Amino acid sequence: SSNLMKTKTYRESVEELEKIVASLREGGTELEQVERQVARAKKFDRKRIPPDYDYKNVLGLRIEALQKFTAVRPLTVGQAARIPGITPADAALLAAYLDAKDKEK
Repeated sequence: SSNLMKTKTYRESVEELEKIVASLREGGTELEQVERQVARAKKFDRKRIPPDYDYKNVLGLRIEALQKFTAVRPLTVGQAARIPGITPADAALLAAYLDAKDKEK
């Protein structure tokens, strides 16, 4: 009977372990990214939008986002961010404008 299993050399084992460690490190960065996204989503869900807010005040907002925000009238930036067709940039811009408005008070 022929031996189908090949024994690994020490070098091959070390290389395999290095690959595993590298992939775990990359996973850590992915995890950090996900944690940042979750933190941002929670912050957006707490950020209230005044019911009479005029989205035309948000300079740089895409026309599509302006139209959708005006039609839907979301209560929070989190709700706004979940409207189909709204980009993360649209939501971030809206949040930045609302933050600036809060600081004026």
